Amino acid sequence: MSTAAPGPPAHLPGIDVLRAIACLWVVLFHVGRWWFGGHWYAFPAPHDAYHTLPLWLLHWSSRLGFHGVSLFLALSGFCLYYPLVRGRGVAHATLDLPLFARRRAERILPAYYASMLLLVVLASVPATRAVVFLPITGLDIALHLVLAHNLHPATLWTMNGAYWSLGLEAQLYLLFPLLVALARRLGIGAVVALGFATSLAWMLVLRWALGQPFSPEHYGVLYESPPARLAEFSVGMAAAAALAEGRSVPRWLLVPLAFLWVPASHLVQLGGGFQLPWDRPFNALSFGALLLLAGQRPADAWASPLPRTLAWIGGFSYSLYLVHQPLLLLLRSWIWQFSPSPAALALAGSALSIAAGWLFFQLFEGPPQRWLARRKKSLRDGAGSST
Repeated sequence: MSTAAPGPPAHLPGIDVLRAIACLWVVLFHVGRWWFGGHWYAFPAPHDAYHTLPLWLLHWSSRLGFHGVSLFLALSGFCLYYPLVRGRGVAHATLDLPLFARRRAERILPAYYASMLLLVVLASVPATRAVVFLPITGLDIALHLVLAHNLHPATLWTMNGAYWSLGLEAQLYLLFPLLVALARRLGIGAVVALGFATSLAWMLVLRWALGQPFSPEHYGVLYESPPARLAEFSVGMAAAAALAEGRSVPRWLLVPLAFLWVPASHLVQLGGGFQLPWDRPFNALSFGALLLLAGQRPADAWASPLPRTLAWIGGFSYSLYLVHQPLLLLLRSWIWQFSPSPAALALAGSALSIAAGWLFFQLFEGPPQRWLARRKKSLRDGAGSST
């Protein structure tokens, strides 16, 4: 009697590792911006020279840390789509819209609103007012509450510089059911083609906007809009489909693709082409390849201390993402009193952010998630009872 081959696993440890890497990369970016002295702004800082190769690499990695958001977007497409196609395949994936909306709200909003409330309270106290770099307005609060702040120039980067991507994520959630339906009808290749075509075509909008008398915030609304970032999200969906359906992509192709972002980012972002982000399609290819490389590796490949530590951080990476920038702003003046080296700044900023993220998770993100899990279990047990 033959036995069926095991299906794809429900949990992929490598995805948790990539989630941690994406978050820590964004943390390093903000450490560089607020503690190294800023990448584009003339903030005073104890260090502005990176004359040795290790220091140059540290600064280069920090300066490109906003690419962690690209990896997050690919991860988002992957994590939303993988449960739908695992065991069913692209052609039979369906989405319960009310359930999807409720689960996304339950997952994202409790910790997000808790961080907003904490931020408003701290910003109203003189001793901790430095948690924000601009005063919080009523418009900030109103648009952030409905996750529309990234659509308005006056609120795009206010309150917490990490919040803008949460609005972007929410708008990609609205597109996700349409992408699932498109994949079911025409295949996942159609979703990827649409993602790349939309993101590349949006470059024409950005080029037009460069010729207009727009403020950086007006341009930023277009620069960070869903059409501009659809390639990364769609590639994450494609990686999920490939792993769920057992389609193997050779490592000789995935490994060079995974590093494609390095020359693309260096030439575009550091070569003066920042305003037209031609590197994003290359980022999408790279991070899609990373997802496949991580997902194809067996669970025991992630059992050594470093991957386990990263997977642990990945478990509370959302909390870490929410709280790290206000913490860095609050401690900026204090940390400069010690005149630490750039390496010490990077290490201290990362360690303090991780500690704050873990504490926030324990207090604000974890309890609602555990309560919801118990409630769902209770409802399932009750539905299965004969009494």
